[in-house]
Amino acid sequence: MGKNKGKRSHTKHVFVQKKYRDALFRRIFNEKPVLLELYNALNQTDYDDADELIFYTIDDVIYLGYKNDVSFIVRGTLNLYEHQSTLNPNMPIRGLIYFGKQYESYIKQNNLNI
Repeated sequence: MGKNKGKRSHTKHVFVQKKYRDALFRRIFNEKPVLLELYNALNQTDYDDADELIFYTIDDVIYLGYKNDVSFIVRGTLNLYEHQSTLNPNMPIRGLIYFGKQYESYIKQNNLNI
């Protein structure tokens, strides 16, 4: 009998629930002071009034099939942050769609004439 005969391979399969990682990112940055801290770190700014942030996250209840992680307006600029744990080559097009949907919503809510 050869070395490998009679031995069983015990391979464990690990399934990662991506929704939990997404939920964690959204939960952490769903508080204005923490989000402002992230914004300042990424943009090398030192804003200190978290009340200037206006959340503008797309929820899939409003736009079926579309949902982004964290989006907000600060001082008139729309910001979109997405958490990706793996390489995602279609993120540029998804970002374009998200920004388009958000601007569309902003225009409607503010009765702007474009």
